[in-house]
Amino acid sequence: MNTDKMTIDYKTLENLAKRGNATAFQQLLQFNFLKNDRKAQRILGDMYFSGKGVMKDIKRAICLYTKAANNGNCRAQLILGDLYFCGKSVPQDSIEALNWYKKAAKQGNEKALQKLTELAKSDNAIALQILEDLAQSSSSSFQLTIGNIYLAKNEIDKACNLYEKVAKNGNEEALQKLIELAKSDNATALQILKDLPQSFQLSIGNIYLAKNEIDKAFEWFEKAVKQGNKEALYKIECLAEKGNMSARQELRNMAKNNIPIAQFLYG
Repeated sequence: MNTDKMTIDYKTLENLAKRGNATAFQQLLQFNFLKNDRKAQRILGDMYFSGKGVMKDIKRAICLYTKAANNGNCRAQLILGDLYFCGKSVPQDSIEALNWYKKAAKQGNEKALQKLTELAKSDNAIALQILEDLAQSSSSSFQLTIGNIYLAKNEIDKACNLYEKVAKNGNEEALQKLIELAKSDNATALQILKDLPQSFQLSIGNIYLAKNEIDKAFEWFEKAVKQGNKEALYKIECLAEKGNMSARQELRNMAKNNIPIAQFLYG
């Protein structure tokens, strides 16, 4: 079989090998020894750890997991993190566990990220530092996660600063967090919302509208209209049709100032 010119069906190989299929097992061994294949190494590690398809051999399993993890297999990294954290089959070592969780989380492994998050919320300073480091160099999802951790720890200003970064990248959940904090009269959140670029005014209005906080929604739609946002004016028209007095008054003011609403909306 020429595996260089075809896609390897690892799942089928794994299922067959674990059921005792010698050919599948030999293929996995070849991928390990000849290609340094990290997926094959992780599968073989599972087999030796569980004793499925082979004689159980924990020492060999750990060796294979480590080889796969060092080659970048995030599932093996997560497994090693769990084993070292619990001290199962290896000496208990929290630092080693956190190192493997970090490597897996950096590749987007949600379970590793969840584990780091749980530890950080339990005041594990190293886990929190790992998340902060990841947030500096990674996607908005890490920053949002850390913001939520700070919020849970009642470190509101730190949470707000991270929510601001994520919101500016278009993340609506972060924007909602800032709005909720602003509603609680948090000065930092209030100032961030005021300082956000004008393009966010419509989004903030829509969030308030979805929460049925009509007056607040109108306030942000009005700001957006003053910046020439046509969709915000359409929203105000809809509110006016539903009987909102502030929206009706805004349309009257536009009429008094000879602003052609239809032209504004449709060009």
